[in-house]
Amino acid sequence: MNEQIEAQLIKSYIDGGYWQDITLGDFLRDCARKWPKNIAVLDAMESLTYEELNKASDSIACYLAKLGIACGDRILFQMKNCVWHTATLFGIAKAGAIPIMALGAHRYKELLSFAQRANPVAFITNEIYQGFNYPALAKEVQLDAPSIRDVLTVSDMMRAAHEGNVLTAEQYAKRRPEFTDPCVLTCSGGSTNVPKLIPRRHTDYLYDAQTFAAFLDMKQSDVYLIALPASHNFVFGNPGVLGTLSLGATAVMCENPSPDEILPMIDEHRVTITALVPAVLSAMLDTLSWDDAYDTTCLRLLLVGGAVLEEQLARKTLQKFPGCLRQVFGTAEGINFCTSANDSDDIVVSCQGKPISPADKWRIVNEDLCEVAQGESGELIALGAYTIQHYYNAPEAEDSFTADGYYRTGDKAHVSAEGNLVVEGRVTEQINRGGEKVMPSEIEGYLAAFPGIEEVQVVGVADELLGQRVCVYLIGEPEQTPEQTPTPMQLNSYLANLGVAAHKSVDQVRSIDSWPLTSVGKINRKLLCEWAAS
Repeated sequence: MNEQIEAQLIKSYIDGGYWQDITLGDFLRDCARKWPKNIAVLDAMESLTYEELNKASDSIACYLAKLGIACGDRILFQMKNCVWHTATLFGIAKAGAIPIMALGAHRYKELLSFAQRANPVAFITNEIYQGFNYPALAKEVQLDAPSIRDVLTVSDMMRAAHEGNVLTAEQYAKRRPEFTDPCVLTCSGGSTNVPKLIPRRHTDYLYDAQTFAAFLDMKQSDVYLIALPASHNFVFGNPGVLGTLSLGATAVMCENPSPDEILPMIDEHRVTITALVPAVLSAMLDTLSWDDAYDTTCLRLLLVGGAVLEEQLARKTLQKFPGCLRQVFGTAEGINFCTSANDSDDIVVSCQGKPISPADKWRIVNEDLCEVAQGESGELIALGAYTIQHYYNAPEAEDSFTADGYYRTGDKAHVSAEGNLVVEGRVTEQINRGGEKVMPSEIEGYLAAFPGIEEVQVVGVADELLGQRVCVYLIGEPEQTPEQTPTPMQLNSYLANLGVAAHKSVDQVRSIDSWPLTSVGKINRKLLCEWAAS
């Protein structure tokens, strides 16, 4: 983007009152003054009050400073969900450094890419966790990333926190970044082989989290369960940890996005809000269908995003949790949409709502970036007070932004009659079958109502004759046997009876017991494509 346009946008956000002169370090210090004895964050083993969290992050910041970490340095950060995840992130912020928010499932290829892009001076990671040797992986990355001087673990952060070092006002002031500087480098969730790094500013991330919390009418009495990886944008700042702390409420850290861990924590801690991706939601509902040992009546909000939520699963959710479901569409790059408390069930199950901020601007455009008519499909582009204007050190990604500053999401969508966003899938997921375009989400919507199909995913697979063939993956109802898996002919007859165009025919059907998931619990469509091709 043109630097002059970016400067004009920044000025408009400051002048408009959207951006305040505040950093993550300032934010936590202010929270600790307001609610010192409230529980800020807890996990299965321990908890920290706001006062304790503030002191722990001070001590971690002092420890990092002793290691020679300077203001503006980057730190590769890969830590499991626990109270020390939150304490360490604020410690890094108070030291003036910038964490690269790697996920637990990232391995050598992704981590080395991050290191080569951002030149981190340290790597903070897990110990051996769930059978995987994270320190060994970190050392492997360090061998090929000479900028990394230190490899540190969760235990190092705990020891540093318990040393009790105080970061004086003078020390803090010397390391305090500008409020417009990046506070984190999050990972993109796009279709490229290696995720890009997204620079979220202190002020825009806090504005995002607090605005989202206000949109949801969150209260100090709320208990927010972090069920997905805490380094993921959805549960760190939308509204997530930051939005929860902004109200003096409590964030509960769940180590794994599994019903076996999620449901007991909801029951024990009387969780009122959580955020899930559709695959995790489906697994939770399945567990609740046969196990009534957990009291989930405390839940008042279920935020579901990260992937398109099928209407059948949405209605099933509303049957179990009436009035609780909110569909969310957001990107790590910024813009967030959410359904409203005033929306009818029919609206909640069929769209992703409206933007959370009055500063959000968005359009649906065609390939020439011209706005399309209401109801017509195109690419979603967005601009606003918490949407980035560029990727970090990625000049090759300039075409992700328009000349006037809009971020090109790569998501195919349209606007409903009520003015809500309806996401159809990724533009790049469109299947070119014999020269005709097929949108997977459309076929999935039709087949979700086919008798015996519980869940369905459609992917495109390379084909010598057609260019791409349409492959349907399905999970059958529990009582269904493999022999009852529908054939392509049966599904095509069903589609034809619905009046679906012939070029949207199914070429391949595969039955599956459970979905392969990505690091953040989304269905791994890339792996489904590989399986279908084999």
